[in-house]
Amino acid sequence: MGWLPLAAIAPELWDDATWHELTARVVGLAREAGALAVLPMALTYRAAVDMHAGEFGAAAGLIEEANAITAATGSASLEYISMILAAWRGEETRALELIKTLVRYATARGGGRVLGLAWYATAVLHNGLGGYEAALVGARRASEYEDLGFFGWSLAELVEARTRSGASDEASAALRQLSKRTRAAGSEWALGIQARSRALLSDGPAADTLYREAIDRLGRSRIAVHLARAHLVYGEWLRREQRRAEAREHLRAARGVLPAQGVLQARHQLPPAAPAPPGAGATRTAHRLRPSPGTASS
Repeated sequence: MGWLPLAAIAPELWDDATWHELTARVVGLAREAGALAVLPMALTYRAAVDMHAGEFGAAAGLIEEANAITAATGSASLEYISMILAAWRGEETRALELIKTLVRYATARGGGRVLGLAWYATAVLHNGLGGYEAALVGARRASEYEDLGFFGWSLAELVEARTRSGASDEASAALRQLSKRTRAAGSEWALGIQARSRALLSDGPAADTLYREAIDRLGRSRIAVHLARAHLVYGEWLRREQRRAEAREHLRAARGVLPAQGVLQARHQLPPAAPAPPGAGATRTAHRLRPSPGTASS
């Protein structure tokens, strides 16, 4: 199964198309060969691809299959992928339980990569739910591990957490580190993440342009979760700029992929949209949002 290491390298290069192709090939080959020692890992790699594509149900199915195989063969369970999926879904209780379990396991056994993934999941979860101080702790810890495949992702979470926590100088330093990697990769995924991260540190027309660039680039990639996050942070920015009709459009797009992050965990609500002209149809429903920085929680 020489394709397996290549499937692990593709996300490090921000190459979502190759990541998609290689993981599909690895799973297919493992199934054909009946390679039960390899298939669970291949399934989790593919689950990560589906998860980033916003196909959470498909990812969960692959994880369930991998867990069934490891249970039947007595192999070690691969719970780290379940943890990351729960984080992206905004399933706070489940994600935190898995994070706690894996941090304890990795600390006891010296599993640095698993520990890094646990801190990355912490950052994803809390950035999504608006708990930026907790996200900052997770992102800082995750960025201590320059592990193959997710170090750059951790830097992106670090930029957002630092920006939202008011640590703009630290955010700028993280952005410089991230940009070295994304510029070298040059993919739409990489450059979309770079544009979104730069937008978080920008104001006025520059921020507007960068948010739009991020959405455009990520929209041409397979990485739906980060496209949704770009819509989410742009929608929040538009809300602060009092551009509420535009904000609703982007928040609705975010909710389509990340309902828990964009809506269900929110604590504030946009005022209702303006009434539609006669015959134009029903007024769009206002969306619940996570609070903007500096806004008091209810």
